Amino acid sequence: METKNEKPLPADYEWLIKDGEQIVNWDLDPLSRDLCEYVDMASVYGNGEEDAFGHDGYGQWTIQFKYRYWTGKFRMPFTKEEYYNNDDIIATVKGLGLDTEKFWFVLVFIYDYVESSFDETAEILQPASLQKAIKDLGERLEEDFSDQEIEITMKKGKKSVELLPVVKRAILQWLQKTYEQDCKDKRFPIYGADCIRVDHAEINSSYRIYRAVTMYRDLFSNLLGNKRPKQTDKSVSLNRLLLISRICYFYKFTKNDNFLYDDDSIKGIIKSCKGRIPPSKPACYW
Repeated sequence: METKNEKPLPADYEWLIKDGEQIVNWDLDPLSRDLCEYVDMASVYGNGEEDAFGHDGYGQWTIQFKYRYWTGKFRMPFTKEEYYNNDDIIATVKGLGLDTEKFWFVLVFIYDYVESSFDETAEILQPASLQKAIKDLGERLEEDFSDQEIEITMKKGKKSVELLPVVKRAILQWLQKTYEQDCKDKRFPIYGADCIRVDHAEINSSYRIYRAVTMYRDLFSNLLGNKRPKQTDKSVSLNRLLLISRICYFYKFTKNDNFLYDDDSIKGIIKSCKGRIPPSKPACYW
């Protein structure tokens, strides 16, 4: 590519950028798809399964990220230089066999996605369908509504209502039958999205950490699976959760120094936030 002052020429970007927009970050070469390989892997919806149009979900948000990165649509409380100077993060990324340059872009993407999740958000509108809800429930229960560990609770106000075993069995049997007959392997389309505003002051910082954890866990699963790289340097941690913990500190999602030394603090947040995160998605990515 022809460059000037070691930067891609504006002509390389002009077909991608809206009129009046300015390029702020030049290090993401528009002709190099490989640099966003990890962003593609982090931009997965629907468990990577093909939808009705043959899309497998990989790279769902990469184009939006590139545009936001080039034009500086988000402000980061860290720099690329600080990332490369963070010995703990860089050492673990290398120890896991990952590319540090590619990891920089996915690190920025996940930060932006998480932050914008709690700013202007898009609530995905799905058909008001009982079948869709039962399908989702069945997938979470691994299609087994008879599991003895399943519990059903009811409340009226603050008062718990006892649910007799015979009632529980009847509910679960009906769910199983409905799932098998009307829900399993069927598609329920999404019709659109509405944007809402969320007050940043009302969002617990733990929510950001929890959402970052889920995104990084999915990323590592897609990139590395369950394989454990050979640890040649015992001084380098290959603990993925500890890496995520250190990244959350790097993001300034927490000021707790304990996040740098072990994964106990982030485990506590995972436990306390599970099932409590607001069901929202960033409007700029949807």
